[in-house]
Amino acid sequence: MKKLNILIISNILPYPLNNGGAQAQFHIIDNLRQIVDISMLVIIHKNMNTHDNLEKLKLIWPDVKFIPYYSNWRDYEFITIINKVKLKVQSIFGLKSGFSDVLGEMSGDFFTNNFLTFVKNNVDQIKYDIIQTEFYPFMGLIYSLESNAKKIFIQHEINFVKNKIFMDMHATNTFEQYLFKRNKLIEIATMNEYDAVIALTEVDRLKLIESGVANASYSSPAGIKFKNIESFNFEFNNKIVFLGGYQHYPNVDAVDWYLSEIWNKILFENPNLEFHIVGIWPENIQKKYRKKYPKIFFHGFVPNLSDVLKNSIVVVPLRIGSGMRMKIIEAVNYGCPVITTSIGVEGLDFIDGIDCVITDEPVRFALEVAELSLNSIRQNEYIKNSKDCFIRNYSIDKLSQKRLSIYKSLFK
Repeated sequence: MKKLNILIISNILPYPLNNGGAQAQFHIIDNLRQIVDISMLVIIHKNMNTHDNLEKLKLIWPDVKFIPYYSNWRDYEFITIINKVKLKVQSIFGLKSGFSDVLGEMSGDFFTNNFLTFVKNNVDQIKYDIIQTEFYPFMGLIYSLESNAKKIFIQHEINFVKNKIFMDMHATNTFEQYLFKRNKLIEIATMNEYDAVIALTEVDRLKLIESGVANASYSSPAGIKFKNIESFNFEFNNKIVFLGGYQHYPNVDAVDWYLSEIWNKILFENPNLEFHIVGIWPENIQKKYRKKYPKIFFHGFVPNLSDVLKNSIVVVPLRIGSGMRMKIIEAVNYGCPVITTSIGVEGLDFIDGIDCVITDEPVRFALEVAELSLNSIRQNEYIKNSKDCFIRNYSIDKLSQKRLSIYKSLFK
């Protein structure tokens, strides 16, 4: 079979590796680019650092053809109107702060005539075998893709699953329930326009099928390159670490829940511990947390995660989410013991009490963190067992070959 020619269209530039979405894209593309021809259409924001990051990525991936769309102020006219309408709706119907944005987010909010024309012109120029869109905001592009290429959507996080968990945690009114049901039906119908939908986990694939996504035929996990941690002599340094930025609401909920329900209980058992948060968080939010809770530290974007993760315990107190949490894979890769919720580890093959701790109970979560912080034997058991699980299931070479076999099966 000839070398496949694949166009990837994404709203996230997979560099730097400062969020789970970038990591989920980067490592699989980094391997696949050696065996298929890859072009990548991405949005470059003129008022941000994405242009410089694109130039750096070009040096890393000289064999990937980049098709950058440079956005300008006109691209935000439609978004500005939408946001004003959302604020008006929020004030009229009394929606909770942040809730209207979560439930009201629609795939395609970004699309403008300029952008869609740019996509169409570039798609029409080359005969691609596969056109692959990634992430919920770009799912709706299927309605403007007229190419004969096979069209694939990579489902990183099922929006209606995430929103249903959000709603179950809060009291909702009739309008909020309407928003959820409407957007869920649109999301399912849009996915069914693709030739195939690839979920990152088997759990998500089954959820899609159960919800009526008929073409959710494949699951294909994301992975990262294994780091040799044999030389690491783990000696816990009293640092508890959370990986995740403020821009993703499940991270905000996780940190809020952890600090309000768990952190003080942990400090009661072991007052020597510190809580370190890696990722971009607004300064006013940092001040609020530091004023209310003791021993909280923010690190922003960290180019070398080992600077923070070495000899630390990682917590993943997520209560909302779908897809595959790269936080856990990253923590295991750096040789850190992990304590997580069931949502945090969903779809991964780690086992409670063997590879990590899995609990949704705040009291147990706190006691497990405190006990693990004082138990070097358990720390090293979790590190060894989770590393073995990582090698068995999340080798980037194996996962890349699985993704390639999925691509080839579309033409049989």
